[in-house]
Amino acid sequence: MAIRTRAVWLVALLVLTGIIGGCGRNDHGRSKVRLAYIPYSADLPFFVAMDNQMFERRNVQIEPIKCSSTSEALDLVLGGKADGAMGNSFSVLYAVHAKDSNIIRLVNVSVEMREQDRYTGFVLVRSDSDIRTVQDLKGKAVGTGKGASQLVWVQLYFKNMGWDPKKDVFIEQEAPESLLGALQSGQFDAVFAFEPYATVGVQKGIARPLVPFFRENIINPFPAGGAVLSREFLSSRPEDAKAVVDALDQAIELINANPDQAKKSLVTYTPLSKDEAQHSQIYYWWGSHEMKLDPMQRLADILLDANLLASRIDVNAMVQ
Repeated sequence: MAIRTRAVWLVALLVLTGIIGGCGRNDHGRSKVRLAYIPYSADLPFFVAMDNQMFERRNVQIEPIKCSSTSEALDLVLGGKADGAMGNSFSVLYAVHAKDSNIIRLVNVSVEMREQDRYTGFVLVRSDSDIRTVQDLKGKAVGTGKGASQLVWVQLYFKNMGWDPKKDVFIEQEAPESLLGALQSGQFDAVFAFEPYATVGVQKGIARPLVPFFRENIINPFPAGGAVLSREFLSSRPEDAKAVVDALDQAIELINANPDQAKKSLVTYTPLSKDEAQHSQIYYWWGSHEMKLDPMQRLADILLDANLLASRIDVNAMVQ
């Protein structure tokens, strides 16, 4: 009887140990990591890593959480419902960091740059428009996406041209997915659009580029955004966090070396067709060991001057 009792307790102990040891792991022993993403080209390293099993090869299973915006993705991280968020706008990242510098850490950066034609923001006009140069936009109606930072980029663009953005041009904001329709209907004479909408407009014959890489006159290279992991995840699960960062770094190496191959992953995770994906522009990326702090700090200072940040931040403190 005593032997049977000891056996029962041994089985119970093994079951309990298995439960505890398996917490946060799947049936194959891989760690589960929750990553929020948005279906835009800004998240391409995540898409490439998923498509090429770069996480799985590092014994990590990703639970992808699809979001409609950067704010939604970061809210999941802030609420402890995601371990990280991919491809976030710097205007939102900086605002989060300014409120609490101990919540998130940056692990890679998406960049627009003149070199290699790696940019994603355009000024578009209708394909049949008689507007030929930016100077023709004076006194015209111009559309841009929703959000304070979208407005700031357009205002800075015209300000750097020597214009008064509140008098020399009429700027209105619409949801990014509505800009092409508004341009086609004549609501706007031009729109400041980002991928994938820019390529969709050109491919469908709705629009033509008036200016590529419009943010070049703000900063070149222009740090657009990046992926972040929560500080809690980094401190409590350092091996899993390293596996995630390493997988994203490997994906970035592939993207920067072979962008045409990398674009194939856009078809899986974004609304782009195969043809639209191949013709779309994508960012260049700085991996976890390549981030350039000077342009990132300059961008933060620009946002501070535009009153989009409550206080000056030290970008260096955001890097993992």
